[in-house]
Amino acid sequence: AEALYNDGFISYPRTETERFRPEFEHMTLIQSLQGVEGDIGDYASRLLTNNNFQNPRAGQNDDNAHPPITPARAVDPSTIPDPQQ
Repeated sequence: AEALYNDGFISYPRTETERFRPEFEHMTLIQSLQGVEGDIGDYASRLLTNNNFQNPRAGQNDDNAHPPITPARAVDPSTIPDPQQ
């Protein structure tokens, strides 16, 4: 997770937070993921069709410093040097 964070693929990985702030822009992130080829883009498209998206459940923990681990930008998984990490 640390390498993915350092490369700008995910949000800060060392967080206990399990809930998004109300102002988190889920739709903007999902729309950016539509441009990724394959399963990720297809899934993002399905979420944006016919109101399929539902806000994530809020967990109990919130460190008030970082959001839950979240994709930071849309990226084709085949461009990540070691996707198994």
